[in-house]
Amino acid sequence: MMSMPFRVTFLSSCALTMSFSLYLFAQEYQVAYLLRGTTTDQIERLASGAPLPAPRSARSTRDLLTACGRVLTTAPALRQNAATANAVRAGCRSVSDAILERAPAYGRARAVSVISSLPRISAAEYRAARIAAPYEPWPLLMRLESYARSGERPPELAGPAESDLAAALSYRWGRDEVARLYIAHPDLRAGIRSVADRQEGAVRTDFLRALRDATAKAG
Repeated sequence: MMSMPFRVTFLSSCALTMSFSLYLFAQEYQVAYLLRGTTTDQIERLASGAPLPAPRSARSTRDLLTACGRVLTTAPALRQNAATANAVRAGCRSVSDAILERAPAYGRARAVSVISSLPRISAAEYRAARIAAPYEPWPLLMRLESYARSGERPPELAGPAESDLAAALSYRWGRDEVARLYIAHPDLRAGIRSVADRQEGAVRTDFLRALRDATAKAG
C-alpha cells in the first residue's frame, strides 16, 4: 500500500502531466483550426495582431510555416492591399521568431523570417537561412522568392543569392522555378543568365529548355 506522502506526490505528478497534456492539445488544436481554414481565414488570423498559436509537434510546426510561405507568395489579397500584406508578414514573422527561439537552426523558419521581412531583406538573415538549409527545396525557393521580390538588394546579397540560383539550377524542379522567376522579374534576368552561363553544358541546355517551356506557357 502506498504511503500518504507517496500517494500525494503520485497524484500531483498525474495532475501536472494531465494539465500539461491538455495544454499541448489546446495549442495543437488551435494550429490545426487555423490551418483548416480557407486562405481568407488564415489571412485574417495572421493579420489580426492577436497572439498566434504555438505549434508543439514537428508536423504542425512545418505545416504552419508552410502556410505562411504559401500565403505570403500566392495570395492575391496581399498584392492588392499593402496594409494587409504588412500585417500578415508581421504575423508570420512572429511565428518564425517563436519557433527559432526553440530551434535556431530550423531552415524552414529561417526562410519564413526572410520572406516576412519584405520589401527589404537582410543579407545576414538570408545567409543564416542558407546555412541552415542550403539545398532543401522549400526553403531554397522561399529565399529566391524573397530575393526576387525585394525592393532593395544590397550588394552583399548577390553572392548568397547566386549560390542559391546555382543550387536550384542543378535540379529539374529548380530550373523550372528559376525560369518562372526569369519571366516574372525582368530585373533578375541578367543575373540569372550570368549564373546559368557558369554552369556545365547540360545544366545550361536544360535551363534553356525550361525557359522556353515557361515562356510558351506564359503566352
